[in-house]
Amino acid sequence: MNGLIIKSKGAELGFHQAQCIEQNKQAKAASELWQTKTYLGWALIEDGILKYTESDATMVNELMAHSMLMAHSFAMDILVIGAADGILAEHILKHSSVRKLDWVISHQPSFEIAKNHFNIEALKRDPRLNLIDALPLDYLRSNTKLYDITFSDHALHGSHRLENTHDYYQAISNHMKATGMVLFTSGLWLADQQEIMTQKKIIREHFPRCGISALAVSSKIGGLQTWIWAANKNLSKVDTSLLKAKMEINSLEFQYYSLDRHHAFFNPLIELAEF
Repeated sequence: MNGLIIKSKGAELGFHQAQCIEQNKQAKAASELWQTKTYLGWALIEDGILKYTESDATMVNELMAHSMLMAHSFAMDILVIGAADGILAEHILKHSSVRKLDWVISHQPSFEIAKNHFNIEALKRDPRLNLIDALPLDYLRSNTKLYDITFSDHALHGSHRLENTHDYYQAISNHMKATGMVLFTSGLWLADQQEIMTQKKIIREHFPRCGISALAVSSKIGGLQTWIWAANKNLSKVDTSLLKAKMEINSLEFQYYSLDRHHAFFNPLIELAEF
């Protein structure tokens, strides 16, 4: 199979000499891994939507993982929902402060592809990683564990409608520690004003203990990638000197994470709620 064309909101992204490396379909979910003939490298497609390409996968996941963990004073217990390719989990586990990473794999086709092409086997050897084979809501409802940071890597405005339910937001809120933080991959564009207003209402209702929440934006291939974050402090105003000290004592090698990118990542494009 040659040639890949992705359509999204009237825009069209074409890889005319791309080759499909692997496909996987289970129930209503499907994933494809393509190899392009361009500098973009491979492209991961989930349910017909471009997740990211090789050229920006590290940047997106490194910024998500390191920005959140560096913003928290000492994050030990982490929950990841989605992110089935494992790239986000790989960056999270680079932090020695992490005591346990519970990972709910909600998109099995991508996870099966990642087993063959990404770093899944190495991740599974880390004793801190706990793979959870359950629906996200089922897992959240079945235990009372509290987390320092929760990553929800479903597109709020995409084919995953789970995150548009009040039950999902409330369940995540119930699992947050007092100093907890949450990051949602929103999938929203600036043109999605009606959806943004809906998210504002839901965030206000279910995350009042956080105090601050915002919709932030970052450029990536295929359009604008947006995140909704919620915390008990304004993450766009984290003490730069503290971040610098953490970077100096941390043995991590950052390819994209930096002080400037940290503040850009949390730059609140739209403040959703402030109490």
